[in-house]
Amino acid sequence: MNKIIIVGIILVATVPILIIGIMGLLRERKIQSGWPVIRGTVVEMLDYGKSVRPVVEYQVNGETLRVKNFASSNLYLLPPALKVGQAIDIHCHPYKPEQYRIAGDKAPFLLWGIFSVLGACGVVVSFVVYAVL
Repeated sequence: MNKIIIVGIILVATVPILIIGIMGLLRERKIQSGWPVIRGTVVEMLDYGKSVRPVVEYQVNGETLRVKNFASSNLYLLPPALKVGQAIDIHCHPYKPEQYRIAGDKAPFLLWGIFSVLGACGVVVSFVVYAVL
């Protein structure tokens, strides 16, 4: 098989992963630096058997919201970092107050970082394959 075809297949498979990872990292950075920080309280931990998901209550414009976090903690890998009754800082979406991120949460950066690294490795592999073949 022609090496250009092989390199092309590798790039077609990995460049989108790299782009998605970089876009995710930039979005999370914007969230962490641009959304206002407000105080919330963990009011419940939803138990899904193998994982738990915190429910946070907070006030925006005089309205009390009670929203479950989009991310959960896998009980087999890490114990939950949050406890019921714990006060936490959250980044609240300025126009959609039901969307928030827990301040200081590194999990989204880890997720998008893994995508970026995998995509970058694919690009490097494609260059190596091109040089070797």
